[in-house]
Amino acid sequence: MKRMLPIIVLAAAGAAQAQTAYWVDSNNELVRDGYGNCVRTGTWSESQAIAECDPDLVRAETPRAEPAPPPRPAAPAPRLHQVTLASGTTFAVGSATLNDDGKRELDVLVEQLKAPGTNVTAITVEGHTDSTGGEALNQRLSEQRAQSVKDYMVEKGVDAELITTVGHGQSKPIADNNTTQGRAQNRRVEINVDGTVRR
Repeated sequence: MKRMLPIIVLAAAGAAQAQTAYWVDSNNELVRDGYGNCVRTGTWSESQAIAECDPDLVRAETPRAEPAPPPRPAAPAPRLHQVTLASGTTFAVGSATLNDDGKRELDVLVEQLKAPGTNVTAITVEGHTDSTGGEALNQRLSEQRAQSVKDYMVEKGVDAELITTVGHGQSKPIADNNTTQGRAQNRRVEINVDGTVRR
């Protein structure tokens, strides 16, 4: 006795081919054979397979992992104080020895740093000169003046470990070195204090 092949049933003579790979009926539902398999069209190809009909041919797409956002840089400590000491009123010409005016300005700053609730995390002392004289001489003088400021602050009770000194010589002018006024502005020591104050 011959075994009957399953009969393919099209829902209606007007079965629509809404998809190019599989037959669908007038309700736009997939047409299936007697075994429940989707009926493929003549133009079907493996690349058109859908998971509902040919799950073995469709590889589940692995969701593409979004790249992790770069770590945020640690927020810098807030700037508590920024003080500029004019070298003309802080040091004698060509000298790295603090005069009385310079010491008085530093005394005020040190008192602020010792105020209750103040937590200092870092102090940077930067020495600068104008362009008068040789570059090497100016570099050395700027370093010596920055160190003098640090030494005085340590003498007044500031932790030496918190203080970093650097000399920039004549490399970072803030005014025109061709004028007397500009050169005076360039001869300076800048003190930047980072930390927090508990209110």
